[in-house]
Amino acid sequence: MDARPEAVKPDRQALSIPDNSGGGSCFRSGCHPPGFALDYIRSRAYLAPTWPEEYWPARDATATPEQFALTVEGFRSDRTALYELVADPATDLLTTIPSTPGHTILREVHLVGDHNAYHVGELAILRQVMGIWPPGREE
Repeated sequence: MDARPEAVKPDRQALSIPDNSGGGSCFRSGCHPPGFALDYIRSRAYLAPTWPEEYWPARDATATPEQFALTVEGFRSDRTALYELVADPATDLLTTIPSTPGHTILREVHLVGDHNAYHVGELAILRQVMGIWPPGREE
């Protein structure tokens, strides 16, 4: 566990590639980094991002393909770090995380999995509605 004394405010903002619906982008609605949970677990000085401003980029924000790829890479890296934390025999999943109202690592990892599953479902629905499944996909 990281016990950094300074206040930690996550600097993880998903980039957005606008869609044509006027409601943001598929990526904007589907990418909340598991790094928020990592920061919460690791830092006793964790400060939650301001809701909702620091959770998502502005509705009209755009990203280059390279920025999008970096965001996906960061998401995958954070997901791997959570996996490694859980797989580590030294991690006690049921111990209360210091400076939390009784939250455990197991609870936080469960929330990340539940949240990610929700957004995967959203993206699947959007692909279906927009007709953008990969070629060769069978119904």
